[in-house]
Amino acid sequence: MAGKRWDDDAVAKVMGQIGQNSGGRVAGWEIEAPGGFKIKTDGTDRDHRNGMEALKALRALTVAQPRAVALPIPPPSPPPSTAPTLAQAIETYFETDGLTLKPNTCDQRRRATACHHMEVFK
Repeated sequence: MAGKRWDDDAVAKVMGQIGQNSGGRVAGWEIEAPGGFKIKTDGTDRDHRNGMEALKALRALTVAQPRAVALPIPPPSPPPSTAPTLAQAIETYFETDGLTLKPNTCDQRRRATACHHMEVFK
């Protein structure tokens, strides 16, 4: 019910209907409160009194609740990573440490790291 208000025109209309009654008889009335609550009376004096009590209680409840709720501020997103990708790290390895390896060892390591899924790591 927070954030919604009573329809003052609807409340005035119900009160007007109640005031127009003649002969002391109360006509049935219906009103929808914020949040989808509905109050409907059947026209009897007792039901009218109960409906008025419920209407007063609902109006007091909506007045007591805050109109808007402040949302928490989301935490800042982490900064973009400056770490190299796996593909970049492998290339850097072969450009630096790979130069000191024997050709056969270097070829074996290239074959081991040459994966047909390497585009996933870029």
